[in-house]
Amino acid sequence: MLEFDQGPFLRGLARLREEKFGAKMEAYLPPSESILGAMMSPDRDESPLSPQDCRLREIHAQWSDLHPVTRENLLHFEMDTFQLASGANGEVAVTNLVGDAINCLGVSDFFFYLLVEPAQ
Repeated sequence: MLEFDQGPFLRGLARLREEKFGAKMEAYLPPSESILGAMMSPDRDESPLSPQDCRLREIHAQWSDLHPVTRENLLHFEMDTFQLASGANGEVAVTNLVGDAINCLGVSDFFFYLLVEPAQ
């Protein structure tokens, strides 16, 4: 039997769900990385990037570095149906719970600096 304090994990999960990094990235189409292509584009926009566009680019930079399994974990953790148990019985259940906790920490850690509130 395994029991643990899930409080810190739940706070991280709540922030991940609030931000919806994975959901945002599934719908995000990053701008062309080709400088020449961007310069030659007839619909080139010369206005400065909005704070939201800057944030999406920052998230995309992290997203593009994620292993596909980590991306799947992030999307899984963002679902309202995902529940992190406070305990488990049996080898398989304990292994699954430990895996979920470790994966939750990994995803939260990867996006940590994006989760921290900027200083005012």
